[in-house]
Amino acid sequence: MREASPEFSIVIPCLDEAAHLRRAIASARQGEECQVIVADGGSADGSVDLARSLGALVIACPKGRAVQMNMGAAAAEAPILVFLHADTLLPPSWREEVRLALSDPGCALAAFRLELEEGPPGTGVIASMANLRARFLGLPFGDQVLCIRRDIFERIGGFPSEPLLEDLMLVQRAKEYGKVRIMEGRAVSSARRWSSLGLFRATAINQVILLGYLLGVSPARLSSLYRR
Repeated sequence: MREASPEFSIVIPCLDEAAHLRRAIASARQGEECQVIVADGGSADGSVDLARSLGALVIACPKGRAVQMNMGAAAAEAPILVFLHADTLLPPSWREEVRLALSDPGCALAAFRLELEEGPPGTGVIASMANLRARFLGLPFGDQVLCIRRDIFERIGGFPSEPLLEDLMLVQRAKEYGKVRIMEGRAVSSARRWSSLGLFRATAINQVILLGYLLGVSPARLSSLYRR
């Protein structure tokens, strides 16, 4: 007898994320089986073997978050896609919240509120600003876990093949099909970028990139700034 298709497919783009992958997959399952797809861009730190040992389907992909997530989505069996960063944890109630949000035919995409984990002083303010942006502008980013019905994802054409801001562009395109809902649960994401660059520098770079994009600068040009 053929097994029933899963309700959710969790797609995790990965590149040398062995230090975080176990917790991310555990947060997705939380005692319940679901399809977990790790779209790997060429890891050399054991991420692939770890993902397989945890029961995930591993897809070998060219490096690049957009292409990795699109290839992961192409392998998904479920009607609902959940795009989870490897350094992010889903909230305990994620299934119920996503199910409720996307059961509304007027909702095209849903995401969680953001909480940053173990960052320098001030990261709580950064998370609060992100949550305000998401709630009032309807612009959640990928670290807030983008959840979308597969039929809408396919109509949109998936993530655009850009080196940066593919998450924001997907959200903007989803708005053509309905509203964006920010759920009550909190996705807990690593603050490693702020820890590495410093709170002020990382925040300044992020805001300049966002402003540049909204003013029409291409993601390809902005990607060099992100890596600084």
